[in-house]
Amino acid sequence: MNIKSEVKLTTNRNLQFNYPVPNDALSNIKFTFCEEFESIRYTTITCGPDEFVGKKWNFAKSCQKKKVTTHLFEYTTQLIVESDFKIHTIPPIQIMLCLKEKNAKKLNSHRWSFNSFAALLKPKICILLDVGTKPLKTSIYQLWKAFDRDPHVGSACGEIKVDLGRKCKNLLNPLVTSQNFEYKMSNILDKPSEFVFGYISVLPGAFSAYRYEALMNGPLEAYFKDETMDVSGAPKTNIVEANMYLAEDPKAETDVPDNDPEFIFQRRRWLNGSFFTAFYSIAKFTHIWNSGQPLYREILLQIQFFYNGLQLIFNWFSLSTTSNSATDPFKGYGDKLFDIARLLYLIIIVISFICSMGNHPQGTKLIYTLCIILFTIIMAMMLYCSIYIIFLTVSKAEPPIDFKNPSSIQEALKNATFQDIIISSSLTYLLYLFSSLIHCESWHMFSCLVQYILLIPSYVNILMIYAFCNTHDVSWGTKGDNINLENLNGASLTEDEDTVRIVIKDEDLNNAYQNIINELLRSKDQSHGEKQYRNVFTKKDDYYRLFRTYLVLS
Repeated sequence: MNIKSEVKLTTNRNLQFNYPVPNDALSNIKFTFCEEFESIRYTTITCGPDEFVGKKWNFAKSCQKKKVTTHLFEYTTQLIVESDFKIHTIPPIQIMLCLKEKNAKKLNSHRWSFNSFAALLKPKICILLDVGTKPLKTSIYQLWKAFDRDPHVGSACGEIKVDLGRKCKNLLNPLVTSQNFEYKMSNILDKPSEFVFGYISVLPGAFSAYRYEALMNGPLEAYFKDETMDVSGAPKTNIVEANMYLAEDPKAETDVPDNDPEFIFQRRRWLNGSFFTAFYSIAKFTHIWNSGQPLYREILLQIQFFYNGLQLIFNWFSLSTTSNSATDPFKGYGDKLFDIARLLYLIIIVISFICSMGNHPQGTKLIYTLCIILFTIIMAMMLYCSIYIIFLTVSKAEPPIDFKNPSSIQEALKNATFQDIIISSSLTYLLYLFSSLIHCESWHMFSCLVQYILLIPSYVNILMIYAFCNTHDVSWGTKGDNINLENLNGASLTEDEDTVRIVIKDEDLNNAYQNIINELLRSKDQSHGEKQYRNVFTKKDDYYRLFRTYLVLS
């Protein structure tokens, strides 16, 4: 049952009041002699993030005349919930929870963090941490240590690990398994190579840190460009810059998408962000020579930009890359099977284009799942063909290859098939294995490699097609953001305009606290990920879009 309560405004006409902490929670903490330990302070904010500092905390002059933008909760906690879902005590830590009235996406949250709270607190280091990402015990310290060791470091990131669940049960999901391999190899190969050149192209927004001083006077303004409107109401960025700022991905675990729609929607932002970031940086490569860096650093950065250019070209033409085999490994049925596979491949490509133009992945889940399954079958067939060709090349080579004789191996290297198939494949997988071994992390090579290879066509085709077909969408693909939202109780001024009438739940605090504890204990046994529900309007819109898709495909 809800009850109405009246709260008197402060002398500055701010809606601000303290809410008591349950006695059951207070009984578990050491310090209870101060108000900041015994109550939670709530404040209503009616200004935007950019006006927050200028108004000097002057919140909610009138709850009726101004729209509420943010709810601010302040508390000094001495309790944390560990990975075992049990509550443990810690030294006092001051927490400010900024809860936005509307879901304005992650970029707006970063804007509140940097332009509002950081502008007041003047921190040395700012750390971004996504909900669902769990840093290990020393990870935050390791990030801070990187800045303390070198005052010229402007940003840093650690390894993002996939949350494999209890007893690695999430590896049973091929989508999670392939992402685990991808995350591992990115940390083993990509990030160290960028670190050598001193330039990390994309920082994972789920867990990264920045020196606040380095963000001032330019970077922050550019980062928030897409949220800034000109006098006509249009964004100040062009489409390239808007997509570029979608890029941001010590060790921390994160819960990756475990179903096709969330995975496709998330990678749309990642792929477009990284692609247009690379495009922008390559277009501005001459600025390196005016950056004031030492000559050797400028040369190293130029080499890296040349490599990024080659990678950009490969990504652009990756959709047109196909393979063919003149050898029949299917005992006379190869020509028919290859024709069927090629036709099926083209059909899936066409379906992917149609589904990517105007449809939400959540609304075409069945079609995308079917396309991924068919791509996996085609890739399995191609993998079998590659292994068969390697077997024929080695077993029927003329003259026979004697791997104990260097001259025989040298002669075999002149064979075009041996060069194109065996050497290229061996070098790729040996590089994966060798780099994983020297990092002392090779388990993913045996548990995730096959699943990743089978899903490569889906990565290259479905994800790239959807990303490029939706470059106009510069929103942040947040995991699980299409859910129903409950209506929150409002607040209103009384007749004297000095008191605010609010509606709160009439429930015992200790009972509510115990219900939360029981919910935490129950969540320990829940499966990985919760089913997300789209609201009624989104479902209706997706239904019309799906009908249009079926009509075009028919």
